[in-house]
Amino acid sequence: MMWGGVGVLLAVGLGVGIWHHQITEEQQMAAVCQTFLIDTAELPSPAAAEGLRSLVVPKSPATALVRWIATENANAAALSGIHVTDVTVSLSHLSLAGGNPAVLSCALNETRHLSPKGQANDQAVASFWLVPAGHGWRISQMTITQTPPTTPYTPDHFQLNFWNLVPAPPLPEGQ
Repeated sequence: MMWGGVGVLLAVGLGVGIWHHQITEEQQMAAVCQTFLIDTAELPSPAAAEGLRSLVVPKSPATALVRWIATENANAAALSGIHVTDVTVSLSHLSLAGGNPAVLSCALNETRHLSPKGQANDQAVASFWLVPAGHGWRISQMTITQTPPTTPYTPDHFQLNFWNLVPAPPLPEGQ
């Protein structure tokens, strides 16, 4: 009888350990995705571009999308005179499908604070394909589908609908 109880405790302990490991991985992946979203919203900032290099798999669809977003953001800022000063992103409804690559799906809410004034609020659903990289994760591909903007006073010329680019454009030759 005593050995049966020990077996049950051991099985429960292993189950809790595996569950905790999965939660930790999910949190790590979510943090990578959240940082990716913040940095892409801050492009063409050199600091954001540098941060993104460590978050995406080189020569992947994610790399091509980052380049495209940087160009679009730079063009929008040049045309409008509006720049992103701060970004907050919250992720919810996380769902993790294991494997290599692992796929993290979520809902997101992004707020970009703009200069000279105003803010843009966007909501979307997203899936990120992540691969192990050292002690962390890198994004190899993503799909992000934006829902209509929730802020009616956002300047029209700042409404970049680049998140609906699925799949990402191919990489240029030699990249």
